Amino acid sequence: MFQVLLLFFIFLYIFILIPASLGISYGIRERYAQILLTIFEWSTTNGASFCTDAETDKITKEHNAKIQNIIHNKKKKSIQLKLNDNEWAATDHNVIETIVNDGLDFISAGINSIIDDVVTIRFKAEQLASWNLLTRTGCTFEHISWKLTILWVIGCFFRYLILFPIRACIFVIGATHLVVIANVAGFIRNKK
Repeated sequence: MFQVLLLFFIFLYIFILIPASLGISYGIRERYAQILLTIFEWSTTNGASFCTDAETDKITKEHNAKIQNIIHNKKKKSIQLKLNDNEWAATDHNVIETIVNDGLDFISAGINSIIDDVVTIRFKAEQLASWNLLTRTGCTFEHISWKLTILWVIGCFFRYLILFPIRACIFVIGATHLVVIANVAGFIRNKK
């Protein structure tokens, strides 16, 4: 058992970690993202015929109520414009409030630019009327279609029996490298 686990760690190290540290990509992530997009499009069109308008409206209202305060980019004036505005009273409270509000806008814009990739750019801020192939999805769509149910089960197995162990092993290897290299660096003497 130990030999199999050691062989798996060596395989991960040679074929995943070393190429990743050298900037070499096998294109697996792009293919995986393309497959996910195809599955999401298929499940959306397949699941849409099974939902009634009342169910869809209820889900949309619930989802919009949850995200109403999350996506909020209404502030348009910069800090400099607010501070130079003659009509605006420059009290300590207003300056602090302006800096905090604009800081939150900058943070929100930064987070939006980080998550703006090939997969997430195709999604809108609304709930799909069918399963999104995740285990945290609500049980109200449990029996939309037997095809979606099978696809959901396959997605769970793939996520938790294949992807999770690989990612956990990569984490263990990375954490081990961090500890070992930090200890080795501690033995290096400073030049005087």
